[in-house]
Amino acid sequence: MKVKILILKLIILFTVTSHAQLSIYSSASYGYYQNPLYNYQELDDQLKQTYTELGYSKEFDHSKLNLSYISGLVLFNRFEDRNYYEHNLTSTYAIDFNEDYLYDENTEVVSNDSINPLLTFSLKVGGRHDKDIFKDFNNFGASALAVYRFMISDDYYFEFTNTFGFRDYSNITVLSNITDILNLQIGNKTNNSFNYGLNLSGGFKYYTESIYDTSKFEVERSFTIKYTGKGKTGAKITVPSDKGILISPMANGTAQFVADIFMKTNWGANSFQTNFLYRYNPNTLVRYLAQYANTTFLTEDIYNDNFSYEGFEIKSEFIQKLFYDIELKLDLSFQQKLFDAPALDLVGTKTADQRVDLRAFSELYISRYFNLSENLGMGVALSSGFVRNQSNDAYNDFSSYYISLSIGFGFYTEF
Repeated sequence: MKVKILILKLIILFTVTSHAQLSIYSSASYGYYQNPLYNYQELDDQLKQTYTELGYSKEFDHSKLNLSYISGLVLFNRFEDRNYYEHNLTSTYAIDFNEDYLYDENTEVVSNDSINPLLTFSLKVGGRHDKDIFKDFNNFGASALAVYRFMISDDYYFEFTNTFGFRDYSNITVLSNITDILNLQIGNKTNNSFNYGLNLSGGFKYYTESIYDTSKFEVERSFTIKYTGKGKTGAKITVPSDKGILISPMANGTAQFVADIFMKTNWGANSFQTNFLYRYNPNTLVRYLAQYANTTFLTEDIYNDNFSYEGFEIKSEFIQKLFYDIELKLDLSFQQKLFDAPALDLVGTKTADQRVDLRAFSELYISRYFNLSENLGMGVALSSGFVRNQSNDAYNDFSSYYISLSIGFGFYTEF
């Protein structure tokens, strides 16, 4: 769901010169989801979701402070036990070194098209809470981000970004980890009608524990023999273990390098952007929790981030302003995922040395925003999405689609 778009558009409706601002946004959505758990079973459900954001910003002479609290509740109908709640708190402080950046002599906000030297710090903490039957999903995370952007010529800028993160899975501690990613970006000035640039990043993921619960997990599927009947007519059957499969549990972590070329063209309120990127893992050993029912439509696989695979990706975003201020947004992507983990059948027996996924995704988002009063706005949105994940791993070979309607209200005030 693109609730962030609703938030940004609603805030734009009320943008005025101010030193301190307070905003409140809340939305509710209801939709039909075919296969919201993203696995081979492809069972459907109806989902109700709520989203709330409280924001505060304070502008100083040459800097700005932003605070936000975001929470979301997901309620399933058929899979009621999968209901969960997640929330996070974010603080961001940005410093501009150009004295004329924030305000001109008439105290009007000046555009940042020239990309003055800008230093940004951000801290974020958050967690997810599931019902007791799915408490393995419960987690707590924190991250710190620092960005420095400056012009290297009249037309091009350079940006350094470093993101350090920590994630604690209280009930599956073997997956708790720390990450650090350094990204270097070069591009042309953002006020141009055609923007382009390059991202080069490198990072690592390190697992904080190497000891795992052997009563709960095993490295590869094991079997036991059970006998049925008595005497000569008795038969023996092979029964697979019901333990989870944890690949490379002793691996301490992995590294990854990413190259990303981006291009964006703007005309009026419309835009089109395309990214071409490739992920490369020089150290391919990574912990991997196979065949685990840990996915939802919103967060997908919380135990399977981009460090788990390498390969290429192409993604595009198209935004078009239509009649009556209706906005259309279309996202398309195609991705190759090469895992350093075996492909398994549904029993858990290895069928190939490497899991390979080809993933196609599309999402259409149509929204309309209404200014109800000087400080109050409403947004209505209809969204629909489709994903096809073709995989040689039986559990992860699936398709899914959804359609959802959401209504949100935003309140904005200055003081």
